[in-house]
Amino acid sequence: MTTVRKFCCNDLLDITPILIDQFATTHDKSLKQGSLSWYLNYIAEFDDYFLVTTSPGDRISGYCTSRIEVITEPEEKTKGMIITHVAVYDRYLGAEVAGILVHAVYKSSELIDKVTCFNILPSTNLNFTSLEEMPSRELPR
Repeated sequence: MTTVRKFCCNDLLDITPILIDQFATTHDKSLKQGSLSWYLNYIAEFDDYFLVTTSPGDRISGYCTSRIEVITEPEEKTKGMIITHVAVYDRYLGAEVAGILVHAVYKSSELIDKVTCFNILPSTNLNFTSLEEMPSRELPR
């Protein structure tokens, strides 16, 4: 049985493919945050949407990073959820684990921030192209 929980700093020690680069780009953040890695910035800012899946032996089987963007239109402000990266380590259950992560982010973004659109950005993980080809869609209100 796979469980989904929030990502914590100790999980960075369990995930070997993550490079903790102190000089990584921080996506237009201030210089004060420039010394933190990209992953630590995401944990600090979007902790509700940085999720990890664990297998029964408490081994990490995948993780998902996502963020909220506020779109200011002339009439109103809208919030959008963007999944920026999905990494899955189990080759046999990879698509299922990725689907669980995306569904968990989708449900929590509806409940917590009441987002109106949901996008999945193409990732560097090319094993699951069906996830990358999903079009953005409007959430039902």
